[in-house]
Amino acid sequence: VFLTSTTHAANFGALTNADAVCNARAQAAGLFGTYMAWVSSTTSNIAARSAHSTFMYYRMDGTTPVVVAANWADLIDGTTVAIATDENGTVRGYESVFTGTEYNGVVAANNCSNWSTVAANVTFATGNSSAGAGQGAPNWSHYWDYNCSTLGRFYCIQQ
Repeated sequence: VFLTSTTHAANFGALTNADAVCNARAQAAGLFGTYMAWVSSTTSNIAARSAHSTFMYYRMDGTTPVVVAANWADLIDGTTVAIATDENGTVRGYESVFTGTEYNGVVAANNCSNWSTVAANVTFATGNSSAGAGQGAPNWSHYWDYNCSTLGRFYCIQQ
C-alpha cells in the first residue's frame, strides 16, 4: 500500500487511468505486483472492483515494512494505520488524496462528477494520508471534501 509521489488533476477520467498511475509508480520504484487506486465513482466502487486480500497490507517506511491492515476486513474497519508513505518509502505526511470513497470501500457522495472535472465549484472526498488508528481513522479515506481544482495523490493497493 502506498501514496503516490506524484500529484494529478481530478479529471483523470476512468478509474483504470488511476490504476495505471499506481502501476507506473510501482514499476518505477521496483515494486512487484499489480496495484489498484483506492478510488470510486458512481458506476464502480473500490469494494466491488478490488481483490479482498486475506493477507496483510503493508506500507514501506524506507526499507522497513509496516502493517497497515491484517486483511481486507481490517483495511475497511476504520482502524487503519496511516498510509503516509509513497512508493519509494518516503514519508509524505498529510496529503490530499483522491478517493471519492468512504473508509469501507463504498462510493462517497462527491467525486468530481465521476472524475471528469477540475471545476472549483465541484468537490471530491479526500483522504487524510496521516490519519491512522486513534487519529480519526475513518478519515484516511474520507476526511473532507475539497474542490476539484485541487491536485491530489492516489492510494495504491496491491492486488
